[in-house]
Amino acid sequence: MKVIVVDDESRLAKMISDLLELEGVNCGWFDDSSIAYEEILKHKPAIVVSDIVMPLLDGLELMKKVNQSLGDIKFIFFSGQNPYSDDTLLNQGAQKVFQKPQDLQDVFSYVEEHLGFNNEA
Repeated sequence: MKVIVVDDESRLAKMISDLLELEGVNCGWFDDSSIAYEEILKHKPAIVVSDIVMPLLDGLELMKKVNQSLGDIKFIFFSGQNPYSDDTLLNQGAQKVFQKPQDLQDVFSYVEEHLGFNNEA
């Protein structure tokens, strides 16, 4: 998997994953951040699109654990609630922080750009 989507809202995680798949992105999704952590270690995706506020591991904790284990995995946060400042997330290693639901198309564009996709005819 090139991209893993992590969000405790199952429907949203699946929808984002399905839409990325339609764009040709090899993608998987998880609604449990602990399981997602194990799958990220196994698959080593190029990008993780993650919610921030989740049970068990929040997005920042997930990113820190992944970075301690693997190092260079890009994290993009897409969240409606952010208890941290965007600067805190960026300083901890996040690539970008988007707000739900307004920035969904921006998330797709950012992922495609960083995977080297070119949708121009």
